[in-house]
Amino acid sequence: MEHAGFTNVSLNSALNPAMVLQGGMQVMSMVSGTYYLHQLNNQIKEIDQKLEELINIHHDSNIGKLIASGKGLSEISNRKHVDLADISAIREFKKTAREIFEEYKFSYKRKSSDLINEENKKKEEELLNDINFNTSIAFEASKLFLFAETIEIGSRMKLNNQIEIIRELTAQLQKNYEDSFYSNFEYEISSLYATKQKQTQAEIIENQHRFDSAVESLFKPKIIHPWGILGEYIYKTTKTAKNYHDVQKSKKRFSIENLRMEQIIDQISQKKQLNSLDEVVMQIVEVPNIQAELIYLPADNQADQRVFIPAVS
Repeated sequence: MEHAGFTNVSLNSALNPAMVLQGGMQVMSMVSGTYYLHQLNNQIKEIDQKLEELINIHHDSNIGKLIASGKGLSEISNRKHVDLADISAIREFKKTAREIFEEYKFSYKRKSSDLINEENKKKEEELLNDINFNTSIAFEASKLFLFAETIEIGSRMKLNNQIEIIRELTAQLQKNYEDSFYSNFEYEISSLYATKQKQTQAEIIENQHRFDSAVESLFKPKIIHPWGILGEYIYKTTKTAKNYHDVQKSKKRFSIENLRMEQIIDQISQKKQLNSLDEVVMQIVEVPNIQAELIYLPADNQADQRVFIPAVS
């Protein structure tokens, strides 16, 4: 016998009616765990591809660690049965992702500070490239960390007596997700560029003021050089041209900085849109709050008792 929208749960032992809710929640958790892990396994395969696109001779070790961690998580999420050894492995993968994220977070912030003091155009370009590269890896590491957290929860859903720790882990996942670079990358990157852009804007204003003053002085000749009015005019014209060049140079620098910022935000936004991690996280953090409806059919013969739980679509 089946009921619309519900799945029959086979019970191998006599069922105590007082334990129906607890048992039902455990089975519901197991069904949900399988469902979420299947979703995550499909998504985590995309991480390897994105990381391989970032392969760089100076960063291949860390990228390799992230790829290996992703494959390890994928293997575990694809298993029908998991044990505590798998949970330990997941936590190691999560630790690796966090360590690599922190390394690149420190790196891009340090390079951002270097950028403020850099006046050489070529070196500034190199720093902008490095910052964007490091933020890309930081994003992938942050994403992998969240994948590891969700896979741990999904795996624990397959184990017995995990309800309370699942509640704690989902609360932790929600906080980590909300605070993550993955979720806040646009704000983080904008903040990263903000100080440099303020500096460049101030430079534009200062150079524009000098240019305006130079133009004004062209039409107010004062003979202060021994070579007369013509010499004075040539001197001021040269100075005005230099001021104009400085204004254009500052504006170009600001445009480049803004373009690089928009490029990395756009690239990461596109990567983020390609996966459904946000949706899965939102579903998982709600699991402890779901009031599962159960259909319990008692019987004189305890072996004939039946329990139905909501089907996971």
